[in-house]
Amino acid sequence: MTGELTPTAVAKALLPLIRRDTSPPGKYSIGWHETRVDLVMGAAEASTLRYKEKKPIGPLDGVPTGIKDDYDLDGYRTNLGSANEYTYKPVDDESITSWCVRGLEESGALILGKLTMPEFGMGNTQSWVLDD
Repeated sequence: MTGELTPTAVAKALLPLIRRDTSPPGKYSIGWHETRVDLVMGAAEASTLRYKEKKPIGPLDGVPTGIKDDYDLDGYRTNLGSANEYTYKPVDDESITSWCVRGLEESGALILGKLTMPEFGMGNTQSWVLDD
């Protein structure tokens, strides 16, 4: 890695496109259920530092990805595409992050947030048309 393009720079470029909490919302925000800028930037900065120190975790370190809303992830709600909330309530501050998502985190993947999905994954309930 030359340092010209860092995970932090990638996160800063992608966040305005996917955020729902801005006015106007990002161009591709329809595909994102929730994004926590503080968590994204913290992970991006940690990955950037690992690359700077020439100690990346592996090939997924700093690669942006999203988590489908049917997987639990610390710091995020789980709605399963529904208006209701189904977030697991942790006991004694334990992590609620699903094991497969934890594997992505441990590999350094840059999780940008939770992706939208049809309610309970039961088929397409909306028109998902993105303007180019």
